[in-house]
Amino acid sequence: MDDYIDRQAAIDACFDGWNNSADDCARNIKSLPAADVAPVVHGHWIPYRCDMYECSVCKRIHTSMDVEGCDAEYCPHCGAKMDGEGEE
Repeated sequence: MDDYIDRQAAIDACFDGWNNSADDCARNIKSLPAADVAPVVHGHWIPYRCDMYECSVCKRIHTSMDVEGCDAEYCPHCGAKMDGEGEE
């Protein structure tokens, strides 16, 4: 898995002195801590019945009250981003 680092921290690591070489810059960037990130899971709401909706990722059924009229940006149970990019 790739390591993710803060962009500004990488820039700062390259310019911590006046005359950093490319090797100094690379060494400084490699010493930065990796960020704690998780991949974004995308999904969409599937109409179930009446005002109920199913999450395309976790398959849990939600009422419109659970998901604010199905305008919720994220599934309240699995955390999937409901932007429709995960459609089959």
